[in-house]
Amino acid sequence: MFSSFFSSSSNSSLSAFNANYDLSSCPPLELPTCKFYGSVKCKRPSDDPANDSSGDSTDVSVFVWEGPDRKRDGQNCVKRLKTLRHPAVLKYVADAESDAAVMLATERVEPMVSHIRRITDEDDGDDALTPRQRALYLSWGIFQVMRGVGFMSADARLKHNNLHGDAIFVNAAGDWKLFGFECVTTADSEEFPGPCSPALQKYAAPEVSDSSKRRAAMPYSRDMWGLGCIVWEAFNGSLPAARNLGQIGDIPKPLSQLYMELVAANPAKRPNPKERLESMRRQGGYFKNDLIDCIVFLEELQIKEESEKQRFYQGLSGVLDNFPRHVCTWKILPELIKAFEFGNAGAAVLGPLFKLGKALTGPEYVRRIVPCVVKLFASNDRNARFKVNAIYSGVILPKDRQHIDYFQLLNQVESFVEHLDAKVVNDQVFPHIQNGFLDQVRLILPRNIPYPI
Repeated sequence: MFSSFFSSSSNSSLSAFNANYDLSSCPPLELPTCKFYGSVKCKRPSDDPANDSSGDSTDVSVFVWEGPDRKRDGQNCVKRLKTLRHPAVLKYVADAESDAAVMLATERVEPMVSHIRRITDEDDGDDALTPRQRALYLSWGIFQVMRGVGFMSADARLKHNNLHGDAIFVNAAGDWKLFGFECVTTADSEEFPGPCSPALQKYAAPEVSDSSKRRAAMPYSRDMWGLGCIVWEAFNGSLPAARNLGQIGDIPKPLSQLYMELVAANPAKRPNPKERLESMRRQGGYFKNDLIDCIVFLEELQIKEESEKQRFYQGLSGVLDNFPRHVCTWKILPELIKAFEFGNAGAAVLGPLFKLGKALTGPEYVRRIVPCVVKLFASNDRNARFKVNAIYSGVILPKDRQHIDYFQLLNQVESFVEHLDAKVVNDQVFPHIQNGFLDQVRLILPRNIPYPI
């Protein structure tokens, strides 16, 4: 199918795209405006460490727009995506074009509605969410989408004009991303594009067909209606028809007031995304919960005081069980590792780090956690060395040692020790243990003696 326009095109970027991505490795999903290849093997893996959050740096997702009309949609979408940089916007990887089609590679994702259906399926094994995890996770996803809408309206000065469930994609880290940029206009544009496909008519805001309502609309009004459609589909599944938006269904009560404002027939009554997001992050608001607090704190780590960071790390292990496993593994754990490597988190981060490490496979543990442990052995921070020494040797630390949560850490000792092979111990750990025998601090010396090398 693709060989016809690949072989007939002399476009070097298209040739490179064809050489890099194997579309035959993934069956396509028909979306309203394009074909979606969810997990495409990359023949030349990216060296970008940021791709690690996808769970597999060799996989991408590919979108294909075919035919003259759809090709224009694809060109518009690619143009906008390449200029937008935000955590709530799908990450661009590469694109190519021929006379017949536009192709776009992005970070690996899956459509929001099918993603929610999959992770809430009781037959999905360890990845299936408990009711508590599901509630927290959906709040986090809607928070991200609302934050993205606020970014487009207030910062990028754009109107998306095409928001619905199939315009939201989710990566392995549980980040919900805006896509579907085929109909984007500037915030001050008088252009009012209709739905990109007849199948999307059910998502159209009232002012799309009733021009008299447009005079009351704010630049964000249509996109906030789209957010209402996304909220409905997040809790109720695919929207059958526009009239179903009048039925709240399984949308939780704390979110119902916002939802009714989002789908208000009068566009003037739909809230400002940034203002409403701020108010709902206050105590008692729908977006004020442990999961969002945790991730937002990690995002803002560089501006936090050291005392705030210590309290955060000490309390984190106690709430991790309430968080979805995939968010812990691919969102929170990478941020903790970065905090350890670049943010001087030191020994304080070990408790949650080892707890999250339990969910990793052996090779992943060796690749991601063991380097942190080795770094601690080499640390000049006596408190850090003292802590990791005690974990490894099984010695209970004195109760008056500040910042040492030894009970929690000793529970991790078996999973920690089994991943330190003899070569790592001999080449990277033991030399630092030898230095410990010369340490002038009396508490350090006895902790080096019982090492089971």
